Amino acid sequence: MQLVPRKVNVTFTLREFARLAALISDDEVTRTIEPLSTTRERLVAIVKLVTTRRGAAGQIEIPADDDVVDPYRRGAEMYSESLSQLSPAASDSAKLLRQATKNPSIGARILH
Repeated sequence: MQLVPRKVNVTFTLREFARLAALISDDEVTRTIEPLSTTRERLVAIVKLVTTRRGAAGQIEIPADDDVVDPYRRGAEMYSESLSQLSPAASDSAKLLRQATKNPSIGARILH
């Protein structure tokens, strides 16, 4: 973020994205993606929707909760801790992205 500060509004850690995504209802996802036809448009819209939750979520109590420990050269215990932080965030984020891209009318269209 220090190298490109203007990107801070559209950049997330995986854990932050998952935390903010949890604030979005299924109905909001449906309303957001319904008028859009391509997978790319839907994904862009969902990321923008998640971005709007930054202000609505209020200040996070412990900012480090959005980070992931770096296990590099720190032993098996740190790798396990990193995995325990990443795994649920990846799963929750993937759930939202799958929901956003699921649409029988566009099938398996390639990202444009």
